[in-house]
Amino acid sequence: MLFKRFGLKMMYYVSFSIGFLGGIGIYYCEFIHSQGLLNNSLTGDQIALFNRRMPQLIFFTKFGIAIAFLSSYFACFIDPNVFPNHRRTTAIGICNFCARGLTGFAPLINELAEPFPMGLFVAILGFALVNTVFINHEKPLPKSLKNPQSSLKSS
Repeated sequence: MLFKRFGLKMMYYVSFSIGFLGGIGIYYCEFIHSQGLLNNSLTGDQIALFNRRMPQLIFFTKFGIAIAFLSSYFACFIDPNVFPNHRRTTAIGICNFCARGLTGFAPLINELAEPFPMGLFVAILGFALVNTVFINHEKPLPKSLKNPQSSLKSS
């Protein structure tokens, strides 16, 4: 399993980088396409290139995001440093609620002018990639979180 071999931080670096590079490619293609449509200057070769490259870039980007999602999911259930065992179910439920609530805005963002939604996507991925630097995953858990029953007995 790649997650256990490389760790959460490395998996995030790889997945966010893949998604970011694919997103930049999609943004560039959309920007060129929208400018060409405004100026009526697109040739048949440019349209064919757009139609050929866009599905490849979408696959590339989707692959990176899928790796990030699966790494997060594995980390939530396997690693006690992400969520301690006695609070894991509640924390994952809250995260799922927030994530599904925010995805409700996706159709609204999608209706904006052509390069803006992809620009927002790339900006969010860039923010996530930069914030991956601050993950301190090797920090050991406090004793009270390693064994929550011992802290309950002492009180």
